[in-house]
Amino acid sequence: MGRLGNDSITEKTSAVKDDLVLIGDSENSFASRELKLKQILGIDGFYAEKLHFVSPNFPDVGTYHSTLTLAKTNAESGDTIIVYAGSYNEKNLLKNGVNWHFMNGASVDYVGSSNGGIFDSSSKGSNEVTVCKITGNGSFNINNSGDSGDIVHASNSGDSIYIEFNSATSVNHRGLVTSGGSVITAVFDSIITSDGTLDCIGGNMYVKGRYAESTTGYVVEMDNEDVIGSGLFGYIEHLKGSFTNASGGYVTLEGRLIEVNVEFTIGVGVNIFKGYKITTYGDTSGNFFAATSGTILEFWNCQIELNTEGIDVSSGAILNVYNSKLDASTPDESVINLSGGSGVFIKETELKGAKGLALASGFSGNVQLKGVTIIASGTSSITSVDSENVYVQGQLISNKAVDANTTLVGGSIIVNTGFTF
Repeated sequence: MGRLGNDSITEKTSAVKDDLVLIGDSENSFASRELKLKQILGIDGFYAEKLHFVSPNFPDVGTYHSTLTLAKTNAESGDTIIVYAGSYNEKNLLKNGVNWHFMNGASVDYVGSSNGGIFDSSSKGSNEVTVCKITGNGSFNINNSGDSGDIVHASNSGDSIYIEFNSATSVNHRGLVTSGGSVITAVFDSIITSDGTLDCIGGNMYVKGRYAESTTGYVVEMDNEDVIGSGLFGYIEHLKGSFTNASGGYVTLEGRLIEVNVEFTIGVGVNIFKGYKITTYGDTSGNFFAATSGTILEFWNCQIELNTEGIDVSSGAILNVYNSKLDASTPDESVINLSGGSGVFIKETELKGAKGLALASGFSGNVQLKGVTIIASGTSSITSVDSENVYVQGQLISNKAVDANTTLVGGSIIVNTGFTF
C-alpha cells in the first residue's frame, strides 16, 4: 500500500477510541498505522480486508477518496470505509459486506429528487441482499422530494444491517424501515422524520436510542402482516408522535416518556410497554387506545395520562396492566371501557376517572382485579349493563361507599376465586 504525505495524516496524535482520534507518529510506516487503526476500531484482519478513507480534502488515489460513492465503488466485501469529518451530499451507500465507520463531524446530507434512501437495499437502492455494519458518530440527513428517500431501508429476507449514529433526519419520507423479513439493529441518540420514524412493514427491528419523533405522522408504525412473528424491540427513552400497530407483529419497548399526538391505535399483535409515562399533546381527538380482535396490550410500571378518553378494549382483545397508574380524570371519562369478548387483568394499579371500569352492553369477557385502587368522580367505581362478573383478589380500594361502589346488572363481585394470574 502506498504512503501519502504527512499533510494527509495527523502526526503524533493519541489513539483515543471515544473520539476516534488517530494515528501513530511519523516514524511508523503507513501499514503499521493502518494496523493501529484496525485495533482501535476493533477491526481484525477477518473483519476488514482493507481500509478505505474518505474526506472532501483527499485526492482520489489508491484507497483514498473524496466521495462516499467512489469509496463504495472501489470497496469489496470485507472492507471498511472510514469517513472523516465533512458534509457529503450523497445516498445509496449500501454494498453487501462493505462496512462504514463515521468519525466525529462526518455527516451525510442528501438533498435532491433521485429516488432511494441513504442506506437502502430496495430496488431504489443497492437492490441486493445486504449484511453490513455502520458504526461511529455519523449524522444522516435526507431531504428527498422523490417518491422514496428513507434513512435506512432493509427490504430483503437475509438483510442484516447494524447502524450507529448521533442524529438522523428525514424530510418527506421515513426513518428506519424493515420489510420482506429483513433485520435492522440501531443504536442512536436522536432520529426525527416526517412520518414512519420506526416503520416495520415486515421484519425485525432492534433499537436502543434516546429520542425518536415524527413531526406529522407515526413515530412507530407496524404493518407486519406479511411476516409472522416480526416486530420492534428495545429501549427508546423518549418517543413523540402517533403510534399504530395496524396489521400485527410484536412490540416490546421500554423507556421513560411517550408523547402521543392524534392517536395511539393498537390494531392487532402483542404490544408491551415498560416504564413509560404516556401523555398526549396537540390533536388527540382520536381514540387513545383502540384494542381490537387478536390484540394483547400490556403495561408494566407505566403512568398513563388519558387526556381525551379512556382506553377502549373490544372484540376479543386483552388488556394487562401491572404496577401502573391510569388517569382519565381530566376528560372525566371511564378509565377502561370494555365491549365484546375482551378481557382485562389488572394488578397493583390505580385507576382514576369518572369510573374505573365500564362494561358495555354485549360485553362477554373476563375482568380480574388484584390489589387495585379506583378513584372515581362519578357515582360508581365499576359499572356493567349486562350479566358479567368482576373477579377480585385481595383488597379492592375505592373512594366510594361499599353500598354504592358498583352498579352491576345481573353480575357480581367475586372475591378470591376465578383467577388466572
